Amino acid sequence: MPDTIPFLDDVRALIAAELSGTDIAELAPDTKLHTLGIDSLTAVNLVVALSAQTGVDLEDFIDDLETPDSIAGLCDIVARFHSATV
Repeated sequence: MPDTIPFLDDVRALIAAELSGTDIAELAPDTKLHTLGIDSLTAVNLVVALSAQTGVDLEDFIDDLETPDSIAGLCDIVARFHSATV
């Protein structure tokens, strides 16, 4: 069954890439980023890569990144807000 949260596959793929060698299938959507060893620098890299890939800027929410599904949900909210205000 495909993931139903928009951006979740993008987020999981970017996290796997940041963690070099981690298989996307091993990243449960509700896994806490800190348990994966993602520190603040890696979180910044993730936000930059996510913005480049999806066009969604999460820079203002860097401290709110907790799990892949919460990041994907935040991407969806920001993208919807941006499209509604343009």
